[in-house]
Amino acid sequence: MVCQSLSLLAHDAETLATGLRLAQIRAIFKLPSHYGKFPHLLAYVEWFRPLCDPEPVTNLYRLARSTRNQQRFTSIISVQDLLQAAHLMPRFGLSKVDVSWINSDVLELADEFYVNPYINFHMFDTIEHLY
Repeated sequence: MVCQSLSLLAHDAETLATGLRLAQIRAIFKLPSHYGKFPHLLAYVEWFRPLCDPEPVTNLYRLARSTRNQQRFTSIISVQDLLQAAHLMPRFGLSKVDVSWINSDVLELADEFYVNPYINFHMFDTIEHLY
């Protein structure tokens, strides 16, 4: 999860929902010194679409990749904007599960995901404030 707004610290439902986005971290790096001084590390991320209301049956948030011009939407952000890790589960729907998938490639192959708020207490508490 990435905190995109300092208003996240207010911890009311409206600012919490608008201040959070999920992203997949692809690389963490430091700029070479000839680009100037930057006080902390940077992260290259691929964004997911903003969270909407949870599904009524499962009460889980559904996610899909955010795209621009049919390409994954990416950014370079400060690692200080990273809030916490999130556990994503592939959303299979009615289709059969592809048995060739392994845990290291499911984020690349699945089209949609659920956010698992039950993986740890901090994650549950953060997601619980959204609805």
